Amino acid sequence: MPFPTYSFVVIETTVDGVTTTESHSYKTTEAAGSVYKDAIDDGKRAFLYEQLAHSKFNRNDDQPISTDI
Repeated sequence: MPFPTYSFVVIETTVDGVTTTESHSYKTTEAAGSVYKDAIDDGKRAFLYEQLAHSKFNRNDDQPISTDI
């Protein structure tokens, strides 16, 4: 599978003025949604990104390669 689809959950927790950010990836949207809901229920700030669109890299072949090393 060249372009797998994953869902991501980002959870932020602030304790004594220090914010910790953690992110997790899941193969199914159901698993990601469950973790997201649990984080919200625990009073944490959470973000859910479900199966993001694939990014694309375009190469510019007109740009010369630098030989100044």
